[in-house]
Amino acid sequence: MEQVTTIYAMNMSYNNLKGTIPNLPMRLTMDYEISVLLNSNKIEGGIPTFLSQVTILDLSKNKISDLNTFLCGKGAATNMLILDLSNNQIMGKLPDCWEHHNSLQVLDLTNNRLSGKIPEPMDTLVNLKSLVLRNNSSIGELPLTLKNCTSLVTFDVSENLLSGPIPSWIGESLQQLKILSLRVNRFFGSVPVHLCYLRQIRLLDLSRNNLSEGIPTCLSNFTAMMESRVIRRKIVGRQILTYGVMHSNIYDSNALLMWKGQEYLYLNSEFLLKSIDLSSNDLTGEIPKEVRYLLELVSLNLSRNRLSGEILPEIGNLTSLEFLDLSRNHLSGEVPSTLSKIDRLAVLDLSNNYLVGRIPWGRQ
Repeated sequence: MEQVTTIYAMNMSYNNLKGTIPNLPMRLTMDYEISVLLNSNKIEGGIPTFLSQVTILDLSKNKISDLNTFLCGKGAATNMLILDLSNNQIMGKLPDCWEHHNSLQVLDLTNNRLSGKIPEPMDTLVNLKSLVLRNNSSIGELPLTLKNCTSLVTFDVSENLLSGPIPSWIGESLQQLKILSLRVNRFFGSVPVHLCYLRQIRLLDLSRNNLSEGIPTCLSNFTAMMESRVIRRKIVGRQILTYGVMHSNIYDSNALLMWKGQEYLYLNSEFLLKSIDLSSNDLTGEIPKEVRYLLELVSLNLSRNRLSGEILPEIGNLTSLEFLDLSRNHLSGEVPSTLSKIDRLAVLDLSNNYLVGRIPWGRQ
């Protein structure tokens, strides 16, 4: 029997495959997009060079430990669109040889053991739409060169050891962003007003940093949080699924967010619920009145700061709110009666403030 040496697709996901992937003498046709799915196994070691020919490579949920040889060696991948190596054991600093990978649109290295600084040469990834480095140990400031990745829709570097001020170029250059998550890092300084340029933002999470000063008053520039779009959601285990949404490619982007007090992985995240989380910082001043214009906001978490003043009465206009947490601040005055107008409100936490008066009675 003649040995098959040309393939269009390979799917061996969700098995019990162990050991390393042999560097097979296999030619992958370039006539179509080639997908190789080997996720959810027990594969170890590095990635063989023959896989550099593929378009979509998913090796997530394995025990891969070496990335440099695959990215930086001879025959490095030049046509790859999607590279998912999340939930592996990749250690050390991110490689700095990205100049041959400018076709890449999705790079997901979530839940690895990466350390060191994010390399500046990543600016060559000019077609990158999703960069997810969540839950690693990267340090230092975000490199200025990332501002050249102007196609980014998802930028998630949460749960690292990154520091410095939040750079203004995020708002100035990355204006396609719909998801920005910098949560659980060591960023300090103010929330830059330049973030208000992100008119398409749907999820903004800057929680659990060392941010200070006031919340920018230009939040009304977040026009995507004012637009109405009916999407059905369903919670399954610790995931939130979105229905009625078409995706053009095989990759299902995701985002991690605090939802009603617990962490959830939100799938189909381009169409996710609209959320702002600035909790667990050192923010001061009043809650901006401009919040009242974000009529499609579903989750607002400003807890564990030093915010003062009264809760604006117009907060009752946010009739899409399902989660509102203003706890552990210095807020005073009465609880606005307009809160009773928010029929969808399922979680409300105003504890540990200086509020007085009657508790509003509604239909929740």
